[in-house]
Amino acid sequence: MTHQRHCYTIIEGKEAGENVGIIKEGEGGYFPINYDWGTGDEAQRTARTANQKRGIDADTQRYFEISSMFVWK
Repeated sequence: MTHQRHCYTIIEGKEAGENVGIIKEGEGGYFPINYDWGTGDEAQRTARTANQKRGIDADTQRYFEISSMFVWK
């Protein structure tokens, strides 16, 4: 069984509890999840920390975000 990598991302302009999404490697877009990580810098820090625990650094997170919009469609 292969494990698909994913990362957390913060969706700007959404309220806390509605602004966290998961980006799955190889899939376009994001999947909203119901986590309340706050907003702004607080939410971004929490997402970075959660991603780092999964072995996803900031550059890889940006790669996932850009690829989910333009490459993995």
